[in-house]
Amino acid sequence: MIRRRSHLYLILLLAMSGIAKGQTLRFPADPAPDPTVSDVVPNDTRAGSVRSSFAPAAAQALTSEEFQAEKAAAPPREPDMPAWGNYLRPDDAPIALPPMQYEIVGPPNGYTQRIDEQTYRRTVADPNSLLSDDVRMDRAMNLARPDGLAPIGVINDHMLPVGAMLISYRYWSEGYDGNYVNTHRVSTASLAAIYPAVPTHMLRTQQVALLEYGVTQDLTMTAWMPFTFTKMHMSDPSMGDFDAAYNNPGDIKINALLAVTRSARAQSHAILGINIPGGMIFTQTQDPSTLPYAIRNTSGTYDLLLGYTYRYQADRWSAGAQLNGIVREGSNVFSYRLGNELQLTAWVQRPWSKYLCTSARFDSHVVGNVVRSDGQLDPTFSPANLSSAQGYEQIDLLIGGTFFWPGRRIPSQYFSFEAGLPVLQSLEGPQLGLSWIINAGWNMIF
Repeated sequence: MIRRRSHLYLILLLAMSGIAKGQTLRFPADPAPDPTVSDVVPNDTRAGSVRSSFAPAAAQALTSEEFQAEKAAAPPREPDMPAWGNYLRPDDAPIALPPMQYEIVGPPNGYTQRIDEQTYRRTVADPNSLLSDDVRMDRAMNLARPDGLAPIGVINDHMLPVGAMLISYRYWSEGYDGNYVNTHRVSTASLAAIYPAVPTHMLRTQQVALLEYGVTQDLTMTAWMPFTFTKMHMSDPSMGDFDAAYNNPGDIKINALLAVTRSARAQSHAILGINIPGGMIFTQTQDPSTLPYAIRNTSGTYDLLLGYTYRYQADRWSAGAQLNGIVREGSNVFSYRLGNELQLTAWVQRPWSKYLCTSARFDSHVVGNVVRSDGQLDPTFSPANLSSAQGYEQIDLLIGGTFFWPGRRIPSQYFSFEAGLPVLQSLEGPQLGLSWIINAGWNMIF
């Protein structure tokens, strides 16, 4: 027993020495038993008294390199549990179709609907993308952005894709105040010394219904008709003030937009149309003295409409310009015709997000005097009855904006507003001068 205790003390002493040196202890495996050595203690007569014939060897210290080697040889940690997901609603694995050469019939172009000469070959990876490719083909203007359409006061500014349709409601209003001769304002008192009835102010509103349809990539048809309300206030010292007003549908205008040029970001098209008289002129002169030319909402003649539009669209801004002309033909049933008209308008738009843009536009008009005159109107009663006092030249400045709602479950919507003032006007007076302009409207493309 004394011998065994000495061995234990020796082991503890070596272990403490190794720990003090920062080493790790390792014990060797027990050696194989020696058959020549008896395990029985000869001088011990107690039954079952035995001793071990194997003396424990000295503990061996591991170096840091050996410790790291043994640590690296340890088995790796258990892998993470697999994430199987929701087995009741498994994810759809996308199916990748191999790209193939297809012979495709493109959307009709030119000015007539035809299928011949529209075929071409191309590599297609996803057939589902062909419809959207057809919509973008040969179309420089992106309509799916807030500046896709011109400001709300402009019509015939864009081409539609094949089969697309636009419907629109627009409210245009203008206020007139004070009489002008050329650029000079004339007082009501000075005119009252010459004419019994003198106009002092006027309100004109138009509620416009517009319909557009894309016949081909190069041809878009448009038709619109205004419902016009005009009220002119007259000052008559002898009879008292009174209002002359009229409210009825106006002339119908049908136009064909013909593509002329296209580039990566620009497009231009010509405008060719006809003005069809609304037919209400027969009821407008029941009281000729109170229904002057400015109140009548129809020309009474079939007129030729000509125009040209150019648009440019960059990533963060767009601009455009449009020239329109109305060529009056013949005479109406009252033996006169309105003067020819020329309009030039230009605008710039700035999108601030995919929903909102602002715009600035100038609008200029040159309008001729009435040719001949309506014999039922008394030119000595009011200057508004003078056929020689209907022409004018005018430049307006308008500021506006558009809120765009992209089409997802419902078609794309545009909500627009515009307001402006005249910056220059020269009138073949005396006649009422423009005071303000307010335009608003809604467009939907589907």
